[in-house]
Amino acid sequence: MIAPGVYELTLARRIEAMGLSCQLWPFYDRYDLRVVFENGEVWAIDVKDWKHPHLLGRRLTTFADGAPDWQRAFFAIPDARVSENRSYLATLRNLVRSDDFAIVTISDLLHTIGRRKEAGHA
Repeated sequence: MIAPGVYELTLARRIEAMGLSCQLWPFYDRYDLRVVFENGEVWAIDVKDWKHPHLLGRRLTTFADGAPDWQRAFFAIPDARVSENRSYLATLRNLVRSDDFAIVTISDLLHTIGRRKEAGHA
């Protein structure tokens, strides 16, 4: 069993270990993590740990209410969910189509953040 917030806390620590600013539950929990790169670019991340992607897909109609205060937004799915169900991401992406956010695994998100930082965009 996973305690609430464990994925968020672990992800925040890993992002901070990359030398980036990471705020947990900004703006009264509009989303889970706010990552700020050195150039001021902001990425918003909301971790979603649901067993069934078709149930989660019904809830992901928008990223967060209100005006966006970020340049990129992500719904991050724990890798364990995708390991349990290989079609998890495909199912979720087919149910939820939006140019406003990306749906990725936590490990893919960390890789993307690392690449962005290494490319000198941090």
